[in-house]
Amino acid sequence: MKTQRLAETQSGESTIEIRRNSISIWGLVRCLKRLPGANVLDLRVDPLNDNVSARIDYNGKCFRLYTPFSDYLISDEGADHSKMATDALFSHLETFKPRWWEKII
Repeated sequence: MKTQRLAETQSGESTIEIRRNSISIWGLVRCLKRLPGANVLDLRVDPLNDNVSARIDYNGKCFRLYTPFSDYLISDEGADHSKMATDALFSHLETFKPRWWEKII
């Protein structure tokens, strides 16, 4: 999938950007649910404004999914910036190959 790791903040927060034309929100949710130990919580989708927000719990670490503009951003949140969980989630997203229907549905 088309992803780009953004620069880390001074507090150590890592963020990955996923282009909106590479996968739909429902395909992204299905992709995250396939990852063992990942739960997508508090999913909110506003179809009129293309705004999406969700909380992702992966092995006890919280991540935040949001759309400040039109692309999806996933960043780790909280004081615990465990690199193992962050790298595992990000590498799963980077190696995921969405099928054609996951780009539109």
